[in-house]
Amino acid sequence: MENISEKISEKFSRKPQKGIHSGLHAHVDEIRKEYGETHIIKGVGSFGFYLGLLKGVPDSMIWQWRSEIRQSNVHTPAKVFCWKVRQWKKQKAVDNPESDKKI
Repeated sequence: MENISEKISEKFSRKPQKGIHSGLHAHVDEIRKEYGETHIIKGVGSFGFYLGLLKGVPDSMIWQWRSEIRQSNVHTPAKVFCWKVRQWKKQKAVDNPESDKKI
């Protein structure tokens, strides 16, 4: 019979995923898996697409949008997610027009 501490250490000792370097990378990886876009290498739906789209977006907003989309049962969750991000960025640009930095 195994020692309970060995079981606990096995459970919580996960190896880091290859290519995931930050919290944003983890979000992008989860989003692509959730929306079934892991096979896309270039263009819309790729890892780099979501990385660029979510640059500068707070984690709390990403979590909120993902949970809203999960609860709504839409047919194209990836499109709705991208639309929500773009609407947020437009509103941020309107609220802060003196910012020269493009989001």
